[in-house]
Amino acid sequence: MRLEREAQLVAQQSAQDTARLQRRFDELGQVITSKSAELRAAMATATAEEVRIDLRMQQDSRWSPERNGPLSRAMALETMQRDPAMDRMVDKFDLQAKVTLITLELAFVLIKLMSPASLYMVRLIRRTKEEAGREAHEYQEYLRNLRRQAAVSATPMPRMRLLGMAQPAAGASN
Repeated sequence: MRLEREAQLVAQQSAQDTARLQRRFDELGQVITSKSAELRAAMATATAEEVRIDLRMQQDSRWSPERNGPLSRAMALETMQRDPAMDRMVDKFDLQAKVTLITLELAFVLIKLMSPASLYMVRLIRRTKEEAGREAHEYQEYLRNLRRQAAVSATPMPRMRLLGMAQPAAGASN
């Protein structure tokens, strides 16, 4: 009996919580809808104001369109080079700009060439020299062993057969 009353009480509280949360959800949905409408109205007003300002700016005699792309700048430079009064100055500026760009491009290469070897490079060179020395020593030992075996051995070492060449006659010494 007591468990049934507690279950009913919990069910009522759950239903009340659900109803309260549903009301809050509906209220928030209405707020979102109204704020969305306000936002759309503000965006429309801002767009209209932007168009109005652009039109007013274009009608102003002091306004000129901004042309700062690379092609526009190259065209402006050519126009200035054609002007006899500006020709020498523009050529001098053009030369300075090219020298500056070339210097910036080559600076990294020159720095790399003139900088001392890195610790990694020094270790790599040292290890390569050590390995080459070790291999040369092993090869020299191998050759000594071959000569020693040939000297100790009474039978001559077999000679290699050369392909495509006339072979010496049997019993003939080289």
